[in-house]
Amino acid sequence: MILEVSGWSDMVKAAVRADRILRGFTREQVELAWGLPRTIVPAEDWGERWVYRFRRFRARDEAYVHLYQPSRAGVSYWNGSGWGFDFVFPVHSATLRRHYFPVTLEREVHFDRAGHVVGWGGHDH
Repeated sequence: MILEVSGWSDMVKAAVRADRILRGFTREQVELAWGLPRTIVPAEDWGERWVYRFRRFRARDEAYVHLYQPSRAGVSYWNGSGWGFDFVFPVHSATLRRHYFPVTLEREVHFDRAGHVVGWGGHDH
């Protein structure tokens, strides 16, 4: 609702809807895109820095290949009418397992003294 009555350009509205920020965004636009920051660090010489921390879960897939060898492979045995020799080929089966592990994403937004975005960055923990 606030995006429709804001008077912002279509590019700014699309970026806010996609949870992205652009250079020149105001504090209000960053707050709409990413929410309230965890920490605000004022800097006297250039403006301020907003620090965000997001907790996410990442998935990692692991594949396991199992080799099953039947017990009678290549051995002689009595089959009722005489001795036989049985060839049994190994059986392969694959198992896919998905593991989820927590990741903390840290993002920073840098504002100039006028309150506009001049840069941002982030990394995973």
